[in-house]
Amino acid sequence: MENISGLKIPFGLKNGKLVSVSEVDSGLACNSICPACKGILQAKKGYSGRVHHFSHDPSNKDECISGYETSIHLMAKQILEEEGKVNLPEYKVSVSDTDIDGNSHSESEILYIKGSLKMDSVVLEKNIDEIRPDIIGFFEGEQILIEIAVSHFVSLEKKDKIKKLGIQAVEIDLSKINPLITKEELREIIISEYKHKKWINQPEQEATEKMLRYRLKSKLETINSQIRQRRKQAKQQAAQKQVVITREKKPQKQTESGVYSSCWLRCDMCSHVWLYAPERIIVFRSEVTCPKCSETVSTKPAM
Repeated sequence: MENISGLKIPFGLKNGKLVSVSEVDSGLACNSICPACKGILQAKKGYSGRVHHFSHDPSNKDECISGYETSIHLMAKQILEEEGKVNLPEYKVSVSDTDIDGNSHSESEILYIKGSLKMDSVVLEKNIDEIRPDIIGFFEGEQILIEIAVSHFVSLEKKDKIKKLGIQAVEIDLSKINPLITKEELREIIISEYKHKKWINQPEQEATEKMLRYRLKSKLETINSQIRQRRKQAKQQAAQKQVVITREKKPQKQTESGVYSSCWLRCDMCSHVWLYAPERIIVFRSEVTCPKCSETVSTKPAM
C-alpha cells in the first residue's frame, strides 16, 4: 500500500463538487476533501515538471486506499451529468454457420448505429428494482444505463438483472487510463471516444438473433440444394465420359485356355494411360478400374 502522504488523487471534492487541482489554490488552501474517506487534501501544483495532483494531508493518520478510484468514478459521472450526451459504439448482432461444402455464411443486423446520444436528463445512483446503476440516461421516452468501471466491472449477476429489465446498457472501461488524468482528458474519453465503451445489453438482441438464424437457415437450404445439384450433374457427366482406347497390333499369345490381345487404355477422368493385358481371354472384361484414380473405364474400342 502506498503511504498516505504520497497517495496521488486526480480530483478532490470541494463544496459537493469534484474539482481538479488547476481549479483550486495550492496546498491546504484548496479547501478540498477526499471523495472516498472525506479526509483533508492538499493540492500540489505541477511546478518544476511535476504533475498536478491531490494528496492526503500528512497529519491525517487514517488509511485511505480508495481515493483514486472513487475520484475517477465520481468525476466520470459528474462529466456525463454536465454534458448530457455521449458517443456510443455500433452494436451489431451476427450469426454464422457452414454449408455442406464447409464454407462459412453469416447474417447480421445493426441494432445501434455508431454516433452521439443526446440525453434529455441524467440521474445518478438511482435504484431500478434490484439494481443501482451508476447513471440512468433518459432520451425520447427510453432509458439507457451507463456503468463506470475503474477496477470493478459489471458482474454476470447484474448483467442478468439488467437483461431481465429489458433496458439497454453500456459500460465505460477506465481501468487503464493515466492515473493522473486531467478533467479534459477524462471528458474526451467519457464523451467522445469509442474504444473504452462496450454494450452489455440490448433488449432486441434475442429476437434479432432468432430472426437472423431463420434467415440464415433458409439461405443455407438454398445453397446446399445448389451444391447437391452441382454434385449430381458432375457425377452424371463423369459417368457419360467415354474412355479413348487405342489398340496396338500385337501378336496373339497362345495360352492353355486360348488366345488374347493386349490394349492400351486411357482414362478420360485423369488422362492416365496404361497397357491392359488380361491373362486369359475368358477374363477379358468390358470394364476395368483406372489404377490411378479408381474410376471405371470401358475396354470397348472408341467409335
